[in-house]
Amino acid sequence: MNTPAHLLIGAAAFARPANGRILWAALLGSLLPDLSLYVLAGVSLFVLGIPEQVVFGQLYYSSAWQTVFAIDNSFILWGLALTIGIWRG
Repeated sequence: MNTPAHLLIGAAAFARPANGRILWAALLGSLLPDLSLYVLAGVSLFVLGIPEQVVFGQLYYSSAWQTVFAIDNSFILWGLALTIGIWRG
């Protein structure tokens, strides 16, 4: 995961020239694949009070979390989203 790079590349590649709607769509599309990490880590750290070492040393590498990340970064899922977006115009 490298969200800042995703955001920069997404904005540079898809928002030329800088159009408000296209830029926001590019930024949102760049952020969504990594959003689950932020939600899982945020809830674990700030709501459940799990220590940082456990979250990023154990939970991050657990089968459950890696499955969520694999689904979020699935070419099939994002290909389907792109197809629906193109179809909807």
